[in-house]
Amino acid sequence: YAAQLVAAGQWEWAVYTLMCKFSKSSSVGSLWKQTRAKTVVLQHYRCNSNDRREFLESVGVPSIWFDEALALHCATNGDVFGHLSHLVKVNADEACASLE
Repeated sequence: YAAQLVAAGQWEWAVYTLMCKFSKSSSVGSLWKQTRAKTVVLQHYRCNSNDRREFLESVGVPSIWFDEALALHCATNGDVFGHLSHLVKVNADEACASLE
């Protein structure tokens, strides 16, 4: 279902589908779904998706995933300042290393 939703441009619902099936135990399937959900967020989230962010945070997506997505997006577009400003929210040590 998640792959079909991403293909239809409804990536936030794909993340929701993956997130709603997490179990309390740390099973391999649950870890795979969480990793896949994060991958979808990293690939598709952009600054203009704030309504999608609010929706996804309400279903349990960690806010740090969005900062990682924005940092990656800025890095691929050559926006060094944007990359560092989002990366410092994720990992200050990594941001310092990137700056050096």
